[in-house]
Amino acid sequence: MIFKRGRTYWYKFSWSIKQRDGTSRSFLIRRSARTKLPIEAEEVEHEDRRAIRLGEIHPLDPWPKPPTPEAPLLREFSTRFLEHARLHVKESSFAFYTAAVSRLLAFPELANKQNLQDQARSHCPIRRRPENARCRCVRDKWRFENSASSSPACLRMGPDPKAAGCA
Repeated sequence: MIFKRGRTYWYKFSWSIKQRDGTSRSFLIRRSARTKLPIEAEEVEHEDRRAIRLGEIHPLDPWPKPPTPEAPLLREFSTRFLEHARLHVKESSFAFYTAAVSRLLAFPELANKQNLQDQARSHCPIRRRPENARCRCVRDKWRFENSASSSPACLRMGPDPKAAGCA
Protein backbone atom coordinates (compact mmCIF):
# COMPACT_ATOMS: atom_id res chain seq x y z
CA MET A 1 0.00 0.00 0.00
CA ILE A 2 1.38 3.39 -0.91
CA PHE A 3 0.33 6.64 0.65
CA LYS A 4 1.37 10.25 0.48
CA ARG A 5 2.97 12.25 3.31
CA GLY A 6 3.38 15.84 2.23
CA ARG A 7 4.80 15.68 -1.27
CA THR A 8 6.55 12.31 -0.89
CA TYR A 9 5.09 8.86 -1.31
CA TRP A 10 5.62 6.19 1.34
CA TYR A 11 4.79 2.50 1.35
CA LYS A 12 3.63 0.18 4.10
CA PHE A 13 3.25 -3.59 4.21
CA SER A 14 3.37 -6.48 6.65
CA TRP A 15 5.89 -9.29 6.32
CA SER A 16 6.11 -12.57 8.24
CA ILE A 17 9.20 -14.70 8.59
CA LYS A 18 9.17 -18.28 9.82
CA GLN A 19 12.06 -18.84 12.15
CA ARG A 20 14.03 -22.08 12.63
CA ASP A 21 12.19 -23.02 15.79
CA GLY A 22 8.89 -23.01 13.90
CA THR A 23 7.56 -19.72 15.25
CA SER A 24 6.52 -16.91 13.00
CA ARG A 25 7.59 -13.31 13.45
CA SER A 26 5.71 -10.44 11.82
CA PHE A 27 7.11 -7.08 10.80
CA LEU A 28 5.37 -3.89 9.78
CA ILE A 29 7.51 -2.13 7.20
CA ARG A 30 6.82 1.54 6.63
CA ARG A 31 9.40 3.43 4.58
CA SER A 32 9.69 6.44 2.36
CA ALA A 33 9.84 5.72 -1.34
CA ARG A 34 11.72 9.01 -1.80
CA THR A 35 9.72 9.96 -4.85
CA LYS A 36 6.88 12.25 -5.81
CA LEU A 37 5.39 9.85 -8.36
CA PRO A 38 3.00 7.05 -7.31
CA ILE A 39 4.16 4.66 -10.04
CA GLU A 40 7.78 4.96 -8.91
CA ALA A 41 6.67 4.45 -5.29
CA GLU A 42 4.97 1.18 -6.25
CA GLU A 43 8.14 0.06 -8.04
CA VAL A 44 10.23 0.83 -4.95
CA GLU A 45 7.77 -1.12 -2.77
CA HIS A 46 7.91 -4.14 -5.11
CA GLU A 47 11.70 -4.00 -5.17
CA ASP A 48 11.84 -3.89 -1.37
CA ARG A 49 9.44 -6.87 -1.14
CA ARG A 50 11.60 -8.77 -3.64
CA ALA A 51 14.79 -8.05 -1.68
CA ILE A 52 13.19 -9.25 1.56
CA ARG A 53 11.74 -12.35 -0.12
CA LEU A 54 15.16 -13.30 -1.54
CA GLY A 55 16.87 -12.64 1.78
CA GLU A 56 19.03 -9.78 0.48
CA ILE A 57 17.86 -7.55 3.33
CA HIS A 58 16.12 -8.14 6.64
CA PRO A 59 12.86 -6.32 7.42
CA LEU A 60 14.56 -4.51 10.31
CA ASP A 61 17.48 -3.34 8.18
CA PRO A 62 17.47 0.38 7.49
CA TRP A 63 16.56 1.61 4.07
CA PRO A 64 19.55 1.06 1.79
CA LYS A 65 20.90 4.53 1.26
CA PRO A 66 21.69 5.46 -2.29
CA PRO A 67 25.41 5.73 -2.94
CA THR A 68 26.65 9.28 -2.68
CA PRO A 69 27.96 10.53 -5.99
CA GLU A 70 31.68 11.14 -6.15
CA ALA A 71 32.85 14.69 -6.38
CA PRO A 72 34.03 15.59 -9.89
CA LEU A 73 37.61 16.52 -10.60
CA LEU A 74 38.27 20.24 -10.33
CA ARG A 75 39.22 20.30 -14.01
CA GLU A 76 35.84 18.78 -15.01
CA PHE A 77 33.83 20.92 -12.62
CA SER A 78 35.51 24.15 -13.72
CA THR A 79 34.15 23.80 -17.28
CA ARG A 80 30.59 23.38 -15.96
CA PHE A 81 31.09 26.26 -13.53
CA LEU A 82 32.38 28.61 -16.21
CA GLU A 83 29.48 27.69 -18.52
CA HIS A 84 27.03 28.48 -15.72
CA ALA A 85 28.86 31.71 -14.87
CA ARG A 86 28.87 32.79 -18.51
CA LEU A 87 25.08 32.59 -18.57
CA HIS A 88 24.24 33.94 -15.13
CA VAL A 89 26.73 36.65 -14.14
CA LYS A 90 27.78 39.92 -15.66
CA GLU A 91 30.79 40.10 -18.01
CA SER A 92 33.25 41.53 -15.49
CA SER A 93 32.42 38.80 -12.97
CA PHE A 94 32.78 36.16 -15.68
CA ALA A 95 36.20 37.56 -16.59
CA PHE A 96 37.22 37.39 -12.92
CA TYR A 97 36.01 33.78 -12.60
CA THR A 98 37.78 32.78 -15.80
CA ALA A 99 41.07 34.22 -14.56
CA ALA A 100 40.67 32.63 -11.12
CA VAL A 101 39.88 29.20 -12.56
CA SER A 102 42.82 29.38 -14.96
CA ARG A 103 45.11 30.18 -12.02
CA LEU A 104 43.75 27.18 -10.10
CA LEU A 105 44.11 24.85 -13.07
CA ALA A 106 47.75 25.87 -13.48
CA PHE A 107 48.50 23.48 -10.60
CA PRO A 108 48.04 19.93 -11.96
CA GLU A 109 48.05 18.39 -8.46
CA LEU A 110 45.09 20.59 -7.52
CA ALA A 111 43.29 20.31 -10.86
CA ASN A 112 43.21 16.50 -10.72
CA LYS A 113 41.93 16.24 -7.12
CA GLN A 114 38.43 15.10 -6.27
CA ASN A 115 38.13 16.02 -2.60
CA LEU A 116 39.75 19.33 -1.75
CA GLN A 117 38.19 19.70 1.67
CA ASP A 118 40.79 17.73 3.66
CA GLN A 119 43.64 19.48 1.91
CA ALA A 120 42.09 22.89 2.50
CA ARG A 121 41.77 22.22 6.22
CA SER A 122 45.37 21.09 6.58
CA HIS A 123 46.83 24.04 4.66
CA CYS A 124 44.64 26.76 6.12
CA PRO A 125 46.98 29.62 7.10
CA ILE A 126 44.53 31.21 9.51
CA ARG A 127 44.39 29.19 12.69
CA ARG A 128 43.40 30.21 16.16
CA ARG A 129 46.55 30.34 18.21
CA PRO A 130 46.78 30.20 21.99
CA GLU A 131 48.72 33.47 21.87
CA ASN A 132 45.77 35.17 20.18
CA ALA A 133 43.46 33.83 22.86
CA ARG A 134 45.71 35.27 25.57
CA CYS A 135 45.82 38.61 23.76
CA ARG A 136 42.05 38.70 23.65
CA CYS A 137 41.89 38.11 27.39
CA VAL A 138 44.36 40.92 28.00
CA ARG A 139 42.48 43.21 25.61
CA ASP A 140 39.12 42.47 27.23
CA LYS A 141 40.59 43.03 30.68
CA TRP A 142 42.10 46.30 29.51
CA ARG A 143 38.80 47.49 28.08
CA PHE A 144 36.99 46.54 31.25
CA GLU A 145 39.35 48.39 33.52
CA ASN A 146 39.91 51.40 31.21
CA SER A 147 43.00 52.17 33.20
CA ALA A 148 45.53 52.82 30.45
CA SER A 149 45.39 55.79 28.14
CA SER A 150 47.43 54.18 25.36
CA SER A 151 46.66 50.80 23.90
CA PRO A 152 48.87 47.90 24.98
CA ALA A 153 51.05 46.07 22.49
CA CYS A 154 48.52 43.27 22.19
CA LEU A 155 46.02 45.60 20.59
CA ARG A 156 48.53 46.67 17.96
CA MET A 157 49.01 43.07 17.00
CA GLY A 158 50.13 42.54 13.43
CA PRO A 159 50.56 39.29 11.56
CA ASP A 160 52.92 37.97 14.25
CA PRO A 161 51.53 38.16 17.80
CA LYS A 162 54.91 37.15 19.29
CA ALA A 163 56.47 40.28 17.80
CA ALA A 164 53.83 42.36 19.57
CA GLY A 165 54.86 40.88 22.90
CA CYS A 166 51.73 38.80 23.45
CA ALA A 167 53.41 35.42 23.74
